[in-house]
Amino acid sequence: MEAAFDTESSGVASANSPQPCLFPPALAPLIRERLPDHPALVRVSDDTLAELLTTVFFAGLTDEEGERFPIRVAFVGTNFEDVILPAGDLPSSGPMLIYRWSALGFTAPRPFALEELVKLAVVSRSERVYTKVGLRRGRLEILGLTREGNNGEGDPYLKVLAPRTGDMSIRCGREHLIDYERGAVVNTGDNVVFKRGAVRRTFEEAATALGLHGRGVDAYVDAVRALVREMTEHSRGGILVIGNENGPSVPEWGSYSTRYDTPIAELLKHLNGGPSGDKPLHPGSWPTHDLRKMLRTAFEVETERCIVDYGACTAMDGATILDRNLRLRAFGVVLPVAHDIVVWETDDAEGTPARPFDLTTRGARHQAAATYAGQLPGSVVFVASKDGPVSCMFRKPGAHDVVLWRFGLATALRTRNKPGTSHARR
Repeated sequence: MEAAFDTESSGVASANSPQPCLFPPALAPLIRERLPDHPALVRVSDDTLAELLTTVFFAGLTDEEGERFPIRVAFVGTNFEDVILPAGDLPSSGPMLIYRWSALGFTAPRPFALEELVKLAVVSRSERVYTKVGLRRGRLEILGLTREGNNGEGDPYLKVLAPRTGDMSIRCGREHLIDYERGAVVNTGDNVVFKRGAVRRTFEEAATALGLHGRGVDAYVDAVRALVREMTEHSRGGILVIGNENGPSVPEWGSYSTRYDTPIAELLKHLNGGPSGDKPLHPGSWPTHDLRKMLRTAFEVETERCIVDYGACTAMDGATILDRNLRLRAFGVVLPVAHDIVVWETDDAEGTPARPFDLTTRGARHQAAATYAGQLPGSVVFVASKDGPVSCMFRKPGAHDVVLWRFGLATALRTRNKPGTSHARR
């Protein structure tokens, strides 16, 4: 079991203190706080938002003919457009090959009800397909199905998912805003690691050395973040290593070494420009508009395929090792365990040691991950427990010890009533 540290300023409850049990409507104020100006929430009352969350949650507890499917809702607010294009894209006269959202609308809206969501979950089993829910005349309605395409920052829709029984996730684009598990909010502290600081700089330097620039560097970091999330989705735990070289160290015993697969970084070069792709495949800037749309879609699909496949490899016991090109080098790797590795837990993005981290309270997976990070400075090692929490281990080149960031700690939700803001109560 993952231990938690007790620090009032962080809002994280200690492992021995009872967790307050939160009900879904209590998430509404937190969503408002994190998305104060989101277009899907304009003219949406807190009561309506609470109804949305509660219905999705209880639909996630319900099965259809003895089988349960994840509930995926895309809440669009009052935006009823069938197609949402990427920012700056041009309308196409031909088939719609690239989009942020593309809807299969119903001729007449369906009632927003638990039974409807459960039935439609059978149809929306693909991870890209959602039930489209909007607000008409002050009432929630199901408008159809909608497919997510090339989608990232600035997503106009709010995604509300019940991926497992009793769990819920609120997302916007690639961002996990809130993960709610077993009556508690989970702190997705990966923002500290991926948005700034020592680990992000390591990824940025790797991307730049590979010829990526600007948006391509951000896409590289996003790809690593997506790989980590794939590792958490299968709930089996795992170790994911992002090496700092093209030929990372892979133990010869007990592993499945791979000869070749498409490096994700190479795909990102074609999408965002770089030595392998003279210019990025931005369809709006070229006369051959539809052809470039098709090419871009193909590269995006292949990138997503690699991320999903590599994430699936982490479900096997042992480590999954990628080089800095984000090419899969091996999986199921049995890592050695050393007993002289010193690990410090850190709270800030730069990795300033805050408190000793006792590896003896963890299993072999954490000890092996710490050993790899300690013996190969500059490599970033993510380790996930079976019950969800994720740690990031990293030893800066020139530093003596490994530092560790922890994601996914259950936190007490502090509801703050702001002037002029009413919160839903049920």
